[in-house]
Amino acid sequence: MEDHLFFFATDVHGSEVCFRKWLNAGAVYGASVVIMGGDLTGKVVVPVHRINGSYRARWRDQDVVLTSDDELTAFCRQVADAGAYTWRADPDEAAATFADEAATDALFDRLTAERMAEWVELADSRISSGTRAYIIAGNDDAPGIDDILRRGQRLQFADNRTVMVDDWLPMVSLGDSTPTPWDSPRELSEEEYAARLEALLSSLDDPRRAVVNLHVPPHGSTLDDAPALDEHRAVRYSIAGDTKMQPVGSLAVREAIERHQPLMGLHGHVHESCGRAKIGRTVCFNPGSSYQQGVLQGVLVRVDQRRGVRDYTLTTG
Repeated sequence: MEDHLFFFATDVHGSEVCFRKWLNAGAVYGASVVIMGGDLTGKVVVPVHRINGSYRARWRDQDVVLTSDDELTAFCRQVADAGAYTWRADPDEAAATFADEAATDALFDRLTAERMAEWVELADSRISSGTRAYIIAGNDDAPGIDDILRRGQRLQFADNRTVMVDDWLPMVSLGDSTPTPWDSPRELSEEEYAARLEALLSSLDDPRRAVVNLHVPPHGSTLDDAPALDEHRAVRYSIAGDTKMQPVGSLAVREAIERHQPLMGLHGHVHESCGRAKIGRTVCFNPGSSYQQGVLQGVLVRVDQRRGVRDYTLTTG
């Protein structure tokens, strides 16, 4: 095949509806390659208590009372679509768990693993044989999910390795990030990241023909502009009240792209910086993320064996 239509999305952070939309993207857009670029797991657990015949929860700063099993089912779906996890527990059990860091971590690991396993099974049943589907973890994802992702058959785990999309088109993927203020599970120093990325790229016969699927975007590319934070990790504002922005991407990623000039870069990590940028001949994309609203942001890119990146469309749906 001389060309491929890629659909790339990233940073769904546990959102059920966003993941299902991504699974359908091959059929909806006619894409031959679909890629999920990391940060797969959610960040919030919502306890649901059974009290006096009804269910009670706290969600988005509101007290929720659910009077039937149907209402409970609908609420759990709403929470899952926004990327969070519901957990049935009595109030004392929930209080004791959240007071114990190890118990909280174990609960979170269990809930994220259960959803990942469901997603892998769903993907293998939904992805057509004519669609190539790849997934990587991101810096916010605990290492424990890797073994679950490796179970996929039609859904291929591509993190920290090279896969051949076609016999002329290699793709290098790396889900780690360089340091963030949040001390997330998969962070490397710029030096460590550079060494790992260089090892992947230097193993290729011709990196100029490659796609690089790197969760963290290149520094100073406009694909990495995020709110500036103070020493307390609070957002900084200008005198006029506007949010101050600053580049937070990786210098190692930018230097590798400048040196090797791959065909295309696919990035995420910074939800606010949806767009396209060029670094030399390399065309880079960050589709951004609106997972909390259940909206899947993505990018369609047509790549031609002779002409490289032909056209692209940023999508929202």
